[in-house]
Amino acid sequence: MSDDTLPAPLVAEFVDLREFHFMPLDIVQLENSETWMMACSVPYAAAACINLWRRAWHSVPAGSLPNNEAILRTCAAVPDWESVRDIALRGFILCSDGRIYHGVLCEKVLESWGKKRQQNKQTRAATEARRALKRSLTPGKNKKKDDQRDDER
Repeated sequence: MSDDTLPAPLVAEFVDLREFHFMPLDIVQLENSETWMMACSVPYAAAACINLWRRAWHSVPAGSLPNNEAILRTCAAVPDWESVRDIALRGFILCSDGRIYHGVLCEKVLESWGKKRQQNKQTRAATEARRALKRSLTPGKNKKKDDQRDDER
């Protein structure tokens, strides 16, 4: 399949969740998935799946991994990559940017990215409201210092 026929990346290139220490895991969805059922019957396959998912969560773009066998083997962190490879890579698709993306994980990525953007928007609005209030109460006094402190937040 050429790059022309590969699907577009499932997540925009700037989506970065490395500061998220929590990755949602839908237990019911996981336990009912064919991949998990298969992984639980092969030694180290479940560990390889979890390791790839968590590494993809903190990659940029989030939800993806490089399409590189040596890197995937290292990310899987299991003793016999070849024996679990096909199961561990279920759900990942190669996209036109040359990276592999996990469809279900990317859904969770986009939900979390949306929440992050909403939180950033609310924080900016609250900061601007605080600045406006300070300016109206004490025009000119400590403006630069207050603005600098707010920018650091």
